[in-house]
Amino acid sequence: MRLWVERVMIGVLSFAAIATPLIMGLLTFLAFSDGITMGAGDPTREARLWMVKDNRNFGVAYTTPVVDSPGAASPANTCVRNNFYFLRLRGGLRIEHTADYCTCYVLQAGKWIQSPATCA
Repeated sequence: MRLWVERVMIGVLSFAAIATPLIMGLLTFLAFSDGITMGAGDPTREARLWMVKDNRNFGVAYTTPVVDSPGAASPANTCVRNNFYFLRLRGGLRIEHTADYCTCYVLQAGKWIQSPATCA
């Protein structure tokens, strides 16, 4: 039993020793840049990770897109519902799902253009 506990503790300490510099490096990068955008240019796949630094809020924000169905009056549009998550680092460490917003797009000549359509 003792050998098993020692191996588990070595694994935990090894993971912490590897993960800590990676997490600190990511936070440093986010602090000095505009963030990381994955799938840029395609609103149906574009996710974004960035750092929020203002007087009231301090933490890391993340948006994820989910393709939503457009209203019945606009079947040619593609609507995207963006989920906004915020990892608050000030005032207690917690994850908040603070907002959802939906935007509709239409693909014209290979480019996504925002349309006036509304989500269902």
